[in-house]
Amino acid sequence: MGINLGTAKFRGYWAVFLMLAATPLLAQSDGTAGSSTGGGGSGPVSVVPGVPPMPVVTGPLELSVIYPKWKDLVDARDTSFIFGSTGNGTASLTVNGYPVPVWPNGAWFAWIPFPQDSLMEFHLVARTQADSAELTYLAQRASRFIPPRAPVWIDTTAIQPQGRMWWPAGEEIPLSVRAAPGATLRIIQIGRAPSELQSH
Repeated sequence: MGINLGTAKFRGYWAVFLMLAATPLLAQSDGTAGSSTGGGGSGPVSVVPGVPPMPVVTGPLELSVIYPKWKDLVDARDTSFIFGSTGNGTASLTVNGYPVPVWPNGAWFAWIPFPQDSLMEFHLVARTQADSAELTYLAQRASRFIPPRAPVWIDTTAIQPQGRMWWPAGEEIPLSVRAAPGATLRIIQIGRAPSELQSH
């Protein structure tokens, strides 16, 4: 249940920012709208029939990050996305030094390399003609086992099952573990002879 709710929330964010990214480009293709990156519009940006115009926001700079939240564990390898708002659609923005487009309503969406640290730091810098703002934002990366440069290793985070469990007497317990390819694993049980598993 928790996974489904999290997926639904993620898809909702994705759909919203996909619309923000796509509608100005569609409008430009038929010559009915201005720039999609802000910085000069004085009114709502026309899009397509049936879709409300995107408002142009020119308030004070107020940097915020919508995703990822602090409680989110980001499972990303090298590159992923982060998005939020500047509070001003005319602002320019960089995230960790990478230029990021800002839409007329102040929203932004960045697809950038993520830091490899378990505690990731994102430095946001926004500027307008009259003001500037900075924000250092922290996010957590999901722990991922990196095999050491050794001929034999065991990923202790991948052993299943873990902890105490109830199991019918006389039935086999399925066991899985990640280890170096070709390694032989020995399972030692109290009161029983050791058994072996072969890693593939």
